[in-house]
This record gives sequence, C-alpha cells and structure tokens, in this order.
Amino acid sequence: MLSNLVNAGYLRLCVLTQYKSHSLDRHISQTWRLSGFAGEYITPVPAQQRLGPRWYTGSADAIMQSLNLIYDEDPDYIVVFGADHVYRMDPEQMVSHHIDSGAGVTVAGIRVPRS
Repeated sequence: MLSNLVNAGYLRLCVLTQYKSHSLDRHISQTWRLSGFAGEYITPVPAQQRLGPRWYTGSADAIMQSLNLIYDEDPDYIVVFGADHVYRMDPEQMVSHHIDSGAGVTVAGIRVPRS
C-alpha cells in the first residue's frame, strides 16, 4: 500500500505499527526514505499506549490513540488503509471521488460473490 500512496503523490505518511514491530519499523525507516524536501516523510509510529496501559486493540483504536499526530499535522484529508489487506487501486482516484461527492466519509470496497 505504501507504494500505491507514494505513486499517487501522498508524501507525508504515518504508518501505525503494532506491538513488537521493530523489524517492520526498521524496514520502513531504511527502505522508504523520501527526500525530506517540502516536509515529505514516511515514518513508522509504534504503539504508544497513550490512553492507558494497553496496546492497540484494533485499527480504529490505533487511530484513536494516534489522533495527536493528526491534530499536529492539521491535514485537509486523512486516508486510512489497513496493512493486512491487498489493494489494487489508485488512492488518488478514491480521494478525488470523495471530494467531488461532498461526503463526510468515503469507504472503498468490492462486491464478493456469495458462492
């Protein structure tokens, strides 16, 4: 998913990682280096236990415990993707559709046959 986001021009990214994520954090830091020009970055954010003595209990909780990062950046839009899913989409197309629709929230999905 990082490749999709970078290729779509999203160059200020936080990757929320779970408990014991050292190897993933190192991979992101060493492999996904941006120039730093104009505030470009991809940074791993290890679980912080900001709201008590527990690790993230899921994706929504990870975002909740990391809202300070969003408030600090004050972005116009926030794009959230689960790292445990496979994506074959252009995130810019989804964001453009979201903006054009005027919706408060947009969720992407595909229909899966029942059989």
